[in-house]
Amino acid sequence: MKGYRSRAREAALKALYQLDITGDDPEQGLRIFFRHHKIPLNSQSFVSQLVQGTREHLDEIDRVVSLHATNWTLDRMAIVDRNVLRLGAYELLYTSE
Repeated sequence: MKGYRSRAREAALKALYQLDITGDDPEQGLRIFFRHHKIPLNSQSFVSQLVQGTREHLDEIDRVVSLHATNWTLDRMAIVDRNVLRLGAYELLYTSE
């Protein structure tokens, strides 16, 4: 059984995917996302933190990912792969946990 943080990370990845496709403002995109997906209230703040933090640091994260993605550009990566890397990089670089 998955823990609350694992499920929240999955939801954050889905939200980041949606934002990558739509280009919506993160706050507006999250409101739409939460309206259409059943995310428990106790997970929504963690999902929001992950999504907003990733989007807030997107330029720096993309620069770091691009530096290490040998023979790949971000626009050539599958949207899911790109956002998995972004989310992971955000947690590694900008969170203390």
